[in-house]
Amino acid sequence: MGLVRKFRLGKHSRFSLIYREGVRTDSYLFTLYHHVPVDRTEGTRFGFAVTKKLGGAVIRNKIRRRLQEAVRTLEPEIRGPLDLIVVAKGRIKAVSFVEIVISLRRCLQQKKLLQTTHEDVQG
Repeated sequence: MGLVRKFRLGKHSRFSLIYREGVRTDSYLFTLYHHVPVDRTEGTRFGFAVTKKLGGAVIRNKIRRRLQEAVRTLEPEIRGPLDLIVVAKGRIKAVSFVEIVISLRRCLQQKKLLQTTHEDVQG
């Protein structure tokens, strides 16, 4: 099951705005763009870009599903409101789901987009 529709970025114009005005963070698995929308006060929306260079439709859909699940895992910890786009890179095909989650968490922490928990404060 994918992300609920209200949490997805759908319009090309919104993607273009985030690419143009958003902040970019690079990982060896993907590039993450984030933008704080001025028209919303709550909720985080997500978009995923997986190019044809990564493979056929089956491969691209598998990558997209893994990215969606990684985002869903971390979604309760993400500070909102935000618009996030995850653009997959070629290396993502060869890594485990756990590595994807770790890399995504690291990118979000680097930009201080995750809420602080007790574990973060203690260690």
